[in-house]
Amino acid sequence: MGALVALLVLVGAAVVAVSTAWKPESREQVAARLTDTGRRLKEAGTARVAFTSEMKPQLGGRKVTLQGTSLVKFGDRPSWETTYAQIAATGHPTLQAKGVHLDDDTYYTSPSIVAEDGRPWFDSHTLADWGSGFSDPDTGVADLMIWQRFLDDVSEGIAANGETDKLPDLKGAPHEYQFRCTPGSDVFCPPPFRTSLDLVFNRVVPPLFSVWIDDAGRLRKLEVETSVLYVDDGRGSDDGFTHPQDEWEIRTSFTLDQFGTPVTVTAPPADQITQSREVKLKASA
Repeated sequence: MGALVALLVLVGAAVVAVSTAWKPESREQVAARLTDTGRRLKEAGTARVAFTSEMKPQLGGRKVTLQGTSLVKFGDRPSWETTYAQIAATGHPTLQAKGVHLDDDTYYTSPSIVAEDGRPWFDSHTLADWGSGFSDPDTGVADLMIWQRFLDDVSEGIAANGETDKLPDLKGAPHEYQFRCTPGSDVFCPPPFRTSLDLVFNRVVPPLFSVWIDDAGRLRKLEVETSVLYVDDGRGSDDGFTHPQDEWEIRTSFTLDQFGTPVTVTAPPADQITQSREVKLKASA
């Protein structure tokens, strides 16, 4: 009898352990994993971000590709240092460049771009010839933080319903989400982008977000597909900007690793930043 009682106690304990281990997540927990990615990145402190971003018009023309790596310091005011291994536009030379974003300022330098005063760095307000208007990194298409912030405010319903297992597996990131948002309806959905894209486009096709998250709640990969366009309301525009006549597709992808690695982001010395109003491509480029 004693042995039987002991066996029943063990079986009961095993059932309790299994039921506890397999307790399903609530919708709130599933949603919070997605909307907490920004907070988890702040806790991680830093990361390396590899990116590939493309823009191309639906009606043909120059496709623009930006590819490279950013070292990012997360926080209330994120900063990053970016190496653009490739800034390529159809029909133009491929450029390389570096960028630094600190506080509210962004600076660039490229061996293919020169200022009249010979200084190598220029800020984002300087008129720069990148070969094609959308080759300009200041569009933000290749900046992780432009896109990640939209995840922070995803509604609970969209976040919970977005959980999926249909995305390609990413080692170490078992939690997958995919969802669309509706501009003008979902408050977290772009526009605005808070970049120069807002100056030339006023409509956004509902973006498709694909998200991979690890067990620590950290964003490991983010992909976004959308299109932007300018719709004339018939009253004309005198804002001084040239607005594309066709729709531009955007595809951008970010992969994060090396969390917590020391990252130092510093602005270029003041005497290395051009005072020229514009910078141009070198003739050799």
